Amino acid sequence: MPNASSWSASSPLLLLWEDSSGTRIFLSLLYAVLAISGTLSNVMVIYLVFSFKKLQTTSNAFIVNGCAADLSVCALWMPQEAVLGLLPPNSSSLRSAEYRLLRGGLLGLGLTVSLASHLLVAFNRYVLITKLPSVYQALYQRRHTGCMIGLSWALALLPVPLLPGLWTLGSAQSDGSSRYTALLLALAVLGQTALLLHCYLGIVRRVRGSAKRVSVLNFHLLHQLPFPAAPPPPRRAQRRLSSVSVLLLCCVFLLGTQPLVWVNLLGFFLRPAPPALQAASWLLLCSLSALNPLLYTWRSEEFSEMAVAVLSLWRQKHQGLNRVSNQKYGEDIIQHIINVTGRGVDEHVNNLEMLGKLQDDKLDVEYNFKPFEMEIMPADKIVAQIGDTLILTCNTTGCSSPSFSWRTQMDSPLGGKVSSYRTHSILTMNPVSIANSHSYLCTVICDDGEKKEKSVEVQLYSFPSDPVIEISSSLVAGEPATVVCKIPDVYPSHYLEVVLKEDDRVLLKKEFFEDDSTNTETKIVTYQFLPTAEHIGKEITCVAKLPITDMDFEPKERTSSQKLNANFGPQNTVITASPGNLLMEGDSLNLTCVTQSNPPAKIVWSKYLAEESIQHLIKNNVLAIPHVHFNDSGRYICEVINLVTNKTQKATVDIIIQGAPVITKLSIEPSTTVQEGENVSIQCSAESNPPPKIILRRKSDKADMRPFGTRSILLPSVMFQNGGDYECLAENKFGTSKSEITLDVKYGPRNTMITVIPTAALKEGETVTMKCTSSGNPAPMISWKKMKANGESEKISKNATLTIWNLKSEDLGLYECEAYNQFGKEEKAVKLFVQARLEEPDQTIPLIIAFSSVAAVAVPAVAILIYVSRQAKINGSYSLVKALRLKV
Repeated sequence: MPNASSWSASSPLLLLWEDSSGTRIFLSLLYAVLAISGTLSNVMVIYLVFSFKKLQTTSNAFIVNGCAADLSVCALWMPQEAVLGLLPPNSSSLRSAEYRLLRGGLLGLGLTVSLASHLLVAFNRYVLITKLPSVYQALYQRRHTGCMIGLSWALALLPVPLLPGLWTLGSAQSDGSSRYTALLLALAVLGQTALLLHCYLGIVRRVRGSAKRVSVLNFHLLHQLPFPAAPPPPRRAQRRLSSVSVLLLCCVFLLGTQPLVWVNLLGFFLRPAPPALQAASWLLLCSLSALNPLLYTWRSEEFSEMAVAVLSLWRQKHQGLNRVSNQKYGEDIIQHIINVTGRGVDEHVNNLEMLGKLQDDKLDVEYNFKPFEMEIMPADKIVAQIGDTLILTCNTTGCSSPSFSWRTQMDSPLGGKVSSYRTHSILTMNPVSIANSHSYLCTVICDDGEKKEKSVEVQLYSFPSDPVIEISSSLVAGEPATVVCKIPDVYPSHYLEVVLKEDDRVLLKKEFFEDDSTNTETKIVTYQFLPTAEHIGKEITCVAKLPITDMDFEPKERTSSQKLNANFGPQNTVITASPGNLLMEGDSLNLTCVTQSNPPAKIVWSKYLAEESIQHLIKNNVLAIPHVHFNDSGRYICEVINLVTNKTQKATVDIIIQGAPVITKLSIEPSTTVQEGENVSIQCSAESNPPPKIILRRKSDKADMRPFGTRSILLPSVMFQNGGDYECLAENKFGTSKSEITLDVKYGPRNTMITVIPTAALKEGETVTMKCTSSGNPAPMISWKKMKANGESEKISKNATLTIWNLKSEDLGLYECEAYNQFGKEEKAVKLFVQARLEEPDQTIPLIIAFSSVAAVAVPAVAILIYVSRQAKINGSYSLVKALRLKV
C-alpha cells in the first residue's frame, strides 16, 4: 500500500487506491455490480411512480428526486470508476485534471441531492405523522413540493465548481484548504444526520403511542387491497414492526454516512486516516445510491404490488412462460391494476391489452378441453350514469381463434371503442352518452363457423349532483323574494320529484311526469314569498328524488339546504339612560341605543348644541361618560342606519346635570399685573344647575363691589389702592364655590421723605444719620447725591440710610435723595448747617493770665473780708453798705 503522498500522485481515482491489479479488478467489479443494480432499481422506482397514480404522493416525489440523483451516480459515475480501475495507474486519461474535476462534480452533485432527498423524505413523513392534516396540506402543496425539489438541486450545484478537491480523495490529503472542505462536508453530513434521526425517532415515538395501524414507510393504512389479503397482524405487532422498519432505515443510513464523517473529523483534528479506511468510507457512502430504492420501497405494499404486476406482464409478454390455468387470477389482476392506477380509461385499456395477451397464453392449453362458450360481462343489464365510463367485456372459452363483433339491436352507432384480443373483446364507452342507451350484442364466430351471440341492455340515468339553492343574499322584510332550486343534468326527468320545505313545513311539491326530454337537463323549481323577521334562521331544504324502480343505482335522493336571512329595520329604536336622565355632576352616565335590525345597524351618536348645530360623537351603541359635567346637559340623538335596507331611524333623550356651582372663569384683563392708570376689568363666571348667585369683591373690603350676578367689573384708570386679592363666590342650593385672584398695580415712587438724626442744631464732630423713605410698586431703589460748590452732584451712596461720622465743617451742604423704579422717580433734598469749633491754643499762657487775674481779684477780696470780719467783732455787726461808703 503506498503512502498518502504517493497514492495521491499516482491514483486519480476516488476509491481505487491500490496499485495491485487484483485489488483494482475486484473494486472495478464491485463498482460494476453497484452500477447495474443501482441503475435498475432507481429506474424501476421512477417508472412505477410515473406510471401509477396511486404512487404519486408527496413523499414519493422526494423519493423519485433522490432516485434521479442516485441514478446520476450509478449510471454515469460508477461505470467510469469501474472502467478506470481496469486501466494502468499511469494512464494519461487518469491524470487529466479536467476529467477528474468532471467526475468529482458529477459525484458531488448526485450525493448532495441524494442526501438532501433523504432529509426531505424524513421531514415529510415527520410532518405527516406528528402534525395536523391542515399543517401538512398547507406546507406540502404542489408548488411548495416543486420548490423544495428545485432547491435541493440548486444548493447542490453551487459548491460543485467551487470545491474541486472535495470529491477527489488524493487532493484532500495534501491540500490544506481541502482539509477544511472535508471538515465542512463532515459537519454538513453530521447535521443532516441529526435532523434525519430527530424526524424518524419522533415518528417512532408517535407510532408506538398510537392505536392506529400505520405503515410508516409509505403512510397508507394497511389492507386497502381490492381483494382479500393475509390476515393483519395484531396492532402491537404492527407498531413494533413499523418501529423496527424505521430503526433499520436509520441504521443503514448511519452505516453508509457516518464512517466518512468520522474519518474526515479524525483526519482534520488528529492525523489523516489510512487510505484504505478513507476508501472504505467513501465506498459505503456511494453504495447508498444503489441501496436507496430498496431502502425506501421494500416495506411499501403499493410498490411491491406494482412491481410484481409489471414484472409479470413483462415476463409473460416476452417469454410466454409460466402459464396459469386459473382464469380468475387474470381477472383479479385486471381489476387490481384498474383500481390501483386511477388513470384514464385509455391507460386501462392499454393495461388490459397486455393482460389480455396474458390471459390468452394462460388459456391456450385449455380450449381443446372445453366446449365453445361465451359470456358477456356484465350480463343481461347494466345501469350507468351519463358521463361515466362503461366497459363491456365479451369472453369466450373452447375456441382458439374466435372472431368478435359488436352491434346494437337497432343498428345504431356503437358510440364506443372496441378492442379485440385472442379470447375476449372489450367495448369501452368513455364517456357514456344518451346515444349509448341500447341493447348491445356481442357476436362470436369460432374457427369451425359456430356462431354465438349475447346481448346486454345499457340503461342510462343522470343524477350527478345535489340540488343548488339560490336565494337573494339581500332579502328585505316585506319585499317579495324568490327561492330557486336547480337540479342539474337530470335524466330521465319525467321521474323527477322535487319538494321544497321550510324546516319541516312543505312549501312546494312538483313532479315532472309530463316532461318528455330526451337528454340531460337542469330542472328549476321556483317559490315566491314575503320574507319577515321570523324567517331569519329558518332552513330552506330542496329534496330531489329520481325514483326509477327498475334501475338499481344510488343515490336516488339528493338534498341541499340553505338558511334564510331576511334583512329588515331599523325599528323600535329606544334610548335607555343609566342611572337616569337627571344626574349630579361627577356621576357616570351610560346611554344605550337599542334597535331591531338585520344586518346589525350602524349607530351614530350626536348632540344638539346651543346654536342649533349638531355635534357628532361616537359610532357605537353605547355612549359612556365616566364623569358628567354641566356642559354634558342637552339632547342626545341616536341615529340608526341599515346599510342594506337603506333605512334610518332616530331616537332622542334629554339629559340634565345638576350640582354645586363651578367657577369656570375668574380673570383680570388685560393682565393680573397692570400699571396705575390703566383700565382694568375683573370677570367672574360660574355654571351650575340651578344657576348660581355670584359675589365679586376685594377680600380686604369684605363688601360687594357689584351686585350679585355681575359677570365683569370695570376699574377705569386703576389706582394703586385698587390692588390686592379679589375673591369670587358662587352659590346655589347644592353648595358654594370660591376662587381668588390677585390684582397687582404697578406705580412709580411717591411720598419720598428724609429724616435727619439728631434733629437739633448740628455741631462739629457729631454723628449724623439721614434716612430716605419712599413708596412705590415695585419698591423703589434709593441713592444719595451731594451738591458740590461748582454746582455738580456727586453720588455718594446707594443705601436708603446715609451716615456721616465725626461731622466736620466741610460736610455741610445740600444732600439729595433719589427714589426710582421702572415706572418713575422722585427726589428730595436737605441742607446741613454745621457750627465751627475754636482751635485749642497753648495752655500755659492762658493759665498764667487766668491765675493772675484770679489773684488780682482774690487778694483784695480776701483783704476786704478780713477787714469786715474784724469790724464785726468790734461792733458786733457789719454792714457792707457802710463799709463801701466809708471807702468812697
